[in-house]
Amino acid sequence: MNAPHTTHATPAYHHTPLFPLGPDKTPYRKLDVGGVRVEKVMGKDMLVVERETLRALGGGVYRHQPPAAAGASQAAAQDPR
Repeated sequence: MNAPHTTHATPAYHHTPLFPLGPDKTPYRKLDVGGVRVEKVMGKDMLVVERETLRALGGGVYRHQPPAAAGASQAAAQDPR
């Protein structure tokens, strides 16, 4: 192989956790919104959030593209020219 030849020893492996656990300093607040429910799915609780609730919580961060424009951009993306 073309690996470089060194005269010093390779240091021992030392594992570092990617996501070390510690105190959670996130400032949480309760959101008083509707459109959230818990349903049983395959015997487990699943949180279900309505689409309009997500839009309201997003505060307009995600813009909705009108269907006509979405279709036009998809057609342009698939144009082989």
